[in-house]
Amino acid sequence: MNVEHDYNDKLKISSYITGSRTTAQIAPQGVVPAILLMTPTTPVYNADGSFFVKNVFEGTYGNPINTLYNQTNRTTTSRILGNISGDYKITENLTARVLAGVDIIDNKQNRYLPATVYEGSGYSGLGEVGTLNSFNWLNENTLTYNKKFGKHSLNVLAGFTQQQFKAEGAITGSSGFVSDYDTFNNLGSGSVTSVSGSGFAIAPATTSNVWALKSYLGRINYGFNSKYLLTLTLRADGSSKFAPGHQWASFPSAAVAWNASSEDFLKNVTAISQLKLRFSAGQTGNSDIPAYQSYSQLGYYRYNFGNSTVAGFAPNSLYNPNLTWEKTSQYDFGFDLGLFKDRISITADIYYKKTTNLLLYLPLPATSGLTIITNTAITNPQQYENVGSVQNKGFEIGINSHNLTGGFVWNTNVVFAVNRNKVLSLGGNGVNQFIPDSSLPSILKVGEPIGSFIGYKTNGLIQAGGPVLTPAANTQPGGQNYVDINGDGKITQAADRVILGNSQPKFTGGITNTFSFKGVDLSVFVQGSYGNKIYDQQRNTLELGTGYTNATTTLLNRWTPTNTATDVHSAYQDPAPTISDRFVENGSYLRLKSLSLGYTFPQSVLSKSPIKKVRIYANAQNLATWTKYTGYDPEVSSNEQSAITSGVDNGAYPNNKSFIVGIGITL
Repeated sequence: MNVEHDYNDKLKISSYITGSRTTAQIAPQGVVPAILLMTPTTPVYNADGSFFVKNVFEGTYGNPINTLYNQTNRTTTSRILGNISGDYKITENLTARVLAGVDIIDNKQNRYLPATVYEGSGYSGLGEVGTLNSFNWLNENTLTYNKKFGKHSLNVLAGFTQQQFKAEGAITGSSGFVSDYDTFNNLGSGSVTSVSGSGFAIAPATTSNVWALKSYLGRINYGFNSKYLLTLTLRADGSSKFAPGHQWASFPSAAVAWNASSEDFLKNVTAISQLKLRFSAGQTGNSDIPAYQSYSQLGYYRYNFGNSTVAGFAPNSLYNPNLTWEKTSQYDFGFDLGLFKDRISITADIYYKKTTNLLLYLPLPATSGLTIITNTAITNPQQYENVGSVQNKGFEIGINSHNLTGGFVWNTNVVFAVNRNKVLSLGGNGVNQFIPDSSLPSILKVGEPIGSFIGYKTNGLIQAGGPVLTPAANTQPGGQNYVDINGDGKITQAADRVILGNSQPKFTGGITNTFSFKGVDLSVFVQGSYGNKIYDQQRNTLELGTGYTNATTTLLNRWTPTNTATDVHSAYQDPAPTISDRFVENGSYLRLKSLSLGYTFPQSVLSKSPIKKVRIYANAQNLATWTKYTGYDPEVSSNEQSAITSGVDNGAYPNNKSFIVGIGITL
């Protein structure tokens, strides 16, 4: 609901409030790889119609169809998002504005794995109930001064803003149920009330985190004769997420513009209706990290003393007294051009950005003495640090055209962008590269873009009597050979791995066409990306050829003593995945992202009602995709939270098609 009310000549009150409640059944994590890897000889159903529980071959896998259909993983989210603002004219030229906004989210998650699915069978059923509530409030207070005198215009803004986010969560679980009938609705009936380290439910726990942000800001806009424009801004931001003494930073910027179309020498050029040249320079900050990252954090662990389990705590991270803002300095030159009475509008920008004090989530060395113990592994912890710098440079252009006007209206909007990214440094001490996970191809390397892949270059197959150049266990004829980069006659990680590509596209673009005729409106949005690479880790696993899991049909053409003219390695009983260029694919795509059709009722139908406007509409998302990528979705990355590991597809769940119908009413 949107409401605007002029209380009187001086006071205007506006509000925006929206509420939603969403319930979803969430697919199990890793369901796509699980379905693909299950051997095709394993049945989905038993002879009596019940679900088959697990794979009987080496390497135990639960029946993923059984888990998908019979586990409960339901989330219900209620959300209220709203703000209210008041604008008060103190004088003719001075206006005060106060805004208060809230974003309240209440999330409930209910999970249950019955004893009839493999993951729950060993525990006689697993149940878990969790809640997460967050409250995010924002307050903005500004004073704006507007004044025109002669050919001069002045707009001055000063303000103070503050924001606080608080989240609280709780989770509990139990196992050992006599019956699956009550599922998660009666956790007390489980014989074990805390299921620590099961991989599904966890021990009862609560969590809470709070962060706050304060800002002081000022802006001056000056114009002369509507031709020459100047903007100066300065803001000081303070974030509680950083270490004491490093929480505040200042971010200045300046911009100039020239309305060349107002000059006498262009007034008679009828083809040009607008021409503005712009230049700006400034700095922005990034504090988008979890709270408490500068502090030494404690983790809860269970210890065994005298055959009794006791609770204890141990450090999970180190104190970082220097953690501070990530800063980006940017320079931009652009123009706005209108042609033929703005039938065609063009906006173009060339930019250069340099980001310093990068906030990266880096692993701590084993020498720190810190470890994280889970049910599956003992690992070294990670924490955020300010390390290195990155540059981005490129250009963006947008073209908007009014192709047809009148009864039938057709508008087109085209956007096109090119960006070149490069890591400039990774701090001191001679460090020039960082590999976050040895099981992934991802690398952060000086001189290369973020999202780069490192691995071996393939060089045909091992043939009888031929060279054997491989780091893998399969050294028999039919195994994979690799390129010996340094020519020492052997393949090693240190010497023979090279950059195989990166997830950064050469360019991106999109085109939107909108049509309207007698109340009917149609919008078609197509977007695309060209030149980016994707590492298909799932395909690497499916091509191992162990015989214990499912395999891709590519292995039908595998090397055998009678089929040596192939590039597909032989089947081998116990191989390990090797990261190579064979699994780096072209990620370019073109996608019909959005299609919307609506109808607005004519005013004659609504003339006798208080309703001003009624529009019914239908919208579809992700209807069709054209790509050479052999995976499910060229847009999906298995780790979307980290730019370093972007472009890796390990059976990530693809984007879904969605269909929405609705009605909009204006009173």
